[in-house]
Amino acid sequence: MPRPRLLALVAAVVLIPAATAQAGFLRFGPAREIAPATTTAFAFGLDAAGGGIVVRGAGTAARQTALEVLTRPPGGTAWTSSTLPETTGASVGPVLAAARSAAADGQGAAVIAWRVDRPRHYSGIQVTIRDPGEGGFGRPVTLADPQANGVRHPAVAISSAGDTVVAWDTGTRATHLNVQGRIAVAVRPRGGGFGPPRIVTTSVAGAPAVGIGDDGRAVVAWERGHRVEAVGIGADGHLGTVKAVGKLRSAQTNPSVAVAPSGRAVVAWADRSSRREGLVYAAARAPRGVFGHAQRLRTVPQTRTVNGVVATAGRAGHLAVAWAEDDYTGHPRDRGYNGVYARAWATTAPAAGGPFRAAFPLSPGRAGYTGAPSVAMAGDGTLLAAWSFRDTDADSGIEAVTASGGRATAPQRLSSPLGPSYLVFGPGPEVGVAGRGATVVLPAPGTPTGTPVALLAADAGP
Repeated sequence: MPRPRLLALVAAVVLIPAATAQAGFLRFGPAREIAPATTTAFAFGLDAAGGGIVVRGAGTAARQTALEVLTRPPGGTAWTSSTLPETTGASVGPVLAAARSAAADGQGAAVIAWRVDRPRHYSGIQVTIRDPGEGGFGRPVTLADPQANGVRHPAVAISSAGDTVVAWDTGTRATHLNVQGRIAVAVRPRGGGFGPPRIVTTSVAGAPAVGIGDDGRAVVAWERGHRVEAVGIGADGHLGTVKAVGKLRSAQTNPSVAVAPSGRAVVAWADRSSRREGLVYAAARAPRGVFGHAQRLRTVPQTRTVNGVVATAGRAGHLAVAWAEDDYTGHPRDRGYNGVYARAWATTAPAAGGPFRAAFPLSPGRAGYTGAPSVAMAGDGTLLAAWSFRDTDADSGIEAVTASGGRATAPQRLSSPLGPSYLVFGPGPEVGVAGRGATVVLPAPGTPTGTPVALLAADAGP
């Protein structure tokens, strides 16, 4: 088997501020272990009060037992582990969304979704929900079963009141390796139950992305037939008309969606030009509005490819888009791995719209690898980003940075080193912001590729 190539990635961020923000307010303490090595994937969410949730498979891809949930109360430091009942057969990589608003007692709304891999892979979709003010997650609800003829790529979003949207690919066995399917959407009003899933596309599409505002209005987006498409969902759960928000020259890009509590939204994605340049686009929507024309955020040289586009939103209406750029040119110091350039970037635009400003660096340049970032945004528009990096096998790990007002703090190293090929195949860090504090959950150093990872958490405050 040929040796997998390690890509040299550049993390870049586009930030749309709603107001002037204070720069660089976070300094992380030491990363401490919160869970031993039992699985290869995890998801993390942090609500506005600082309550943390981590979900991961309590097993391996070959022997899955159940889903494990780790929770930390607002203001606390200790994480408590529990097993979700009736989740045997869940896929190793569940997805999680936590509302950015918390209930009066500090327990915010949250939803966990996963693919069911019994009696065979791609058999079903299940979810469990924690309504605001509830002490824990409810019993799993089945949204798709083996009669769906294959399902994949669940995506979730939940409002502070508990309105929930789940989207996924259905009928995937009709495509090679279950890669694509028609888009199915299930909606749950606050305090109610899920309605029957609705299939909103007539042909197969890529993985969906979901975002939702505090009033329950949501957006689902996907790639289909060289177009980025989206459908809006009203506060009453009514699905609107599928519309194109952008055209694509390349196929199978996975767009990302973010919706601020106010309903302001963005869909972001990557593409390739006719000259093989990498491109990053975004289309924004005002609250209760429609998506405007797609705006090109960045043009990347031909030697690089744009990957991992991700969007996030802040409480005051800030929107951010982040991505990674990789360069396939070999470099001798990397012992055969690729990587000649890697750097994080950011750019801003006025809240009322208009062109984006010139990009500014978030991190020093390196001739190695910078992984696709995970991002979150504070209420004042300050952006937190964390990513994995590698200069050499001995010099690798996780970095975090905060940025606002067109400048960034110096990156802070949270862990080092990672396994030599972990950065390609292992999970990256995940970040959350609550008030003026933040948490990064990250894999433990020295994790070999494809093996269970212990989880660490690093916390920061003003």
